[in-house]
Amino acid sequence: MAELRVKSTGTLKLFENDNTSSVTIASPASLGADRTVTLPDGDVTLSTGTMPVLTGSTNNTVTTVTAANAISGETNLTFDGTDLTLGTGNVVMGTSGKGIDFSATAGSGTSELFDDYEEGNWTPAVDGTTSVSYSNATGRYTKTGNLVFIECLLQWHTTTYTTDADPFTVSGLPFTPIGIHYCGVPGSVVTGASFNWNNTESTSTTASIAAAATSSSTVVFTVGASTQNFTNSRVKNDNNPAGIVSFALSYRTAA
Repeated sequence: MAELRVKSTGTLKLFENDNTSSVTIASPASLGADRTVTLPDGDVTLSTGTMPVLTGSTNNTVTTVTAANAISGETNLTFDGTDLTLGTGNVVMGTSGKGIDFSATAGSGTSELFDDYEEGNWTPAVDGTTSVSYSNATGRYTKTGNLVFIECLLQWHTTTYTTDADPFTVSGLPFTPIGIHYCGVPGSVVTGASFNWNNTESTSTTASIAAAATSSSTVVFTVGASTQNFTNSRVKNDNNPAGIVSFALSYRTAA
């Protein structure tokens, strides 16, 4: 039986059975002590090719395969036994629904997985119309987990509504709200001088006005009224053939 040894001098040698005859294979850096690799009886066949060589490695770098027969230490990605550090670049989730799991923290939540973040634009529209012209229809959103924050600036004119007496609504929300709030999720709103606050009770009011996202993926506008019936407190279509409205609100979506 032959033995493959790495000598304390750093020399790699193959010894024959007599333990004296040897073949020098390589001379790596000194290891400080002998290392022995025992080979089985019989022939050992060495295939042609190039042994991968580790390059660019420094302390704590994570190694990656960069090409055929090439291994490199990623100086931008390090692990010191406790923390994994990414110097530059992004952490990319390759599978939808995966993310950062915070289940190690104490809590009684139904989920501790941070699995979504998104920013983008949405297109608001005056709902329930047969014709409408816009001077401005701009919407932006940020989604963090299942919480959606939206902003809107909407300016319209020359509008014909399908049913004049219906509540005035804005459609086009980027995600469908879940129906966990009574009469929608309230948010803040600013209106132009041409926006009529009269509600479906035909009550003119100077009380506060609030935009609310509903589970039907529309935004309604609720004002003060003579009763506590929120449905009857909504702004009507026929009072607003033209107008300017800007609002911001947050709501939850299913996923």
